[in-house]
Amino acid sequence: MENAFYCLLSSETAEHCAQVECFLGPDKPVLDDDVAEPWQACYRALEFVVEPVYLQREDNRRLWAGWDIHAGFEVAQTLIAACREAGCQVLVPTLWLGGDVLAIENPHDLYAPKALKMLKEDSVFDEPKLIKLLRKRLPNLD
Repeated sequence: MENAFYCLLSSETAEHCAQVECFLGPDKPVLDDDVAEPWQACYRALEFVVEPVYLQREDNRRLWAGWDIHAGFEVAQTLIAACREAGCQVLVPTLWLGGDVLAIENPHDLYAPKALKMLKEDSVFDEPKLIKLLRKRLPNLD
């Protein structure tokens, strides 16, 4: 298992969530000229973000996303920043490292003391179990 970063992206509206899903997916527009004016800033924020290996709707305003991160924890920081710039709230940011699940407590400096918190003593080796564990950590947004 590789290292990965997972989070839940929350949007203010269902339409924004649909645009984020499009801009992260395999069929995203090639040029920002192909994007309607109200969504161009969102597109530009996500334009160079690599396609997630996991992209799944939670509901009409929330989207699970997971990326392989091979180059170090800084990739997670970059992804968090890009998603926030796109207008998303980044919930339960998590590193999944060879089965270990680490909550990101400080996304600005992942190497700082107490920046990461082990979520579970047992290792987690499949995405459905990971997502189930992360759902338990979600704040009540309703």
